[in-house]
Amino acid sequence: YSDKGVRAKQKIGGNHPVIFRYKTDAMRLLLRHLSRGYIYWTAGSIEAKKWPALEAKFLDRYLIHATAQQRWRRKAKGQCNSYLVGLIDKTSPGKIWWWLLVTEGEGMAHDLENLQHSGSKRGRLTMPDADYEALKAPRPGNSPAWTWRITGDSYAGWEARLASAVQNAPSDGGDALRQALHSLQRVPGFAQSRKQAYALENSAVKRWKRLNRGEWPHKRLHIGWLGRYTQGEIVKAENIARTKTTKTSV
Repeated sequence: YSDKGVRAKQKIGGNHPVIFRYKTDAMRLLLRHLSRGYIYWTAGSIEAKKWPALEAKFLDRYLIHATAQQRWRRKAKGQCNSYLVGLIDKTSPGKIWWWLLVTEGEGMAHDLENLQHSGSKRGRLTMPDADYEALKAPRPGNSPAWTWRITGDSYAGWEARLASAVQNAPSDGGDALRQALHSLQRVPGFAQSRKQAYALENSAVKRWKRLNRGEWPHKRLHIGWLGRYTQGEIVKAENIARTKTTKTSV
């Protein structure tokens, strides 16, 4: 195999995979890689204790630790590059979600993995539970850019939840609506998902005014922009089994 020299160099340095504690941090890094040409992907979940074996396998096969210079050289030769990104599974103690991202070019990743193309409608990169998907969206006055949006099924679920909460507000004191709005407030501030969250809120406000003939009784949403990329909190695989599990609605 022609990459033995690269593999040997990776033992003393390179870009090591990271496991994130928080979902938004993983989403930001995945977008960063997509924007740099890592448009093919596959994903799965694994027990934290098996992460080192997964990382070692992908290192041996796909050179996921390669340095920037090594990646540039591979690209110049028409070879693909790969990255591995992990995220703690908050709903299942001791498990990690992972994504293998790959560029165009020749290489074992394209030969051995069932890769999807994130630029196609059916192949869009998704988060766990398929609640968010990455896509290139148009921007007024600028070229299209990669962003995250709520998937169609998840958006329909939000609509149904908010409609039911508004409908039942007189009988439950508005508890379900407050809880729904609290969850909606936590939608990450990517361009498309932020826009969708405000659209869901506006729909709920219109429904409220139509049914109750009164003003909206809740504070309006404010979902801030994420700003420049910064790497979030990362964790070691061996510590994940001891991480306290917390559920999230986002």
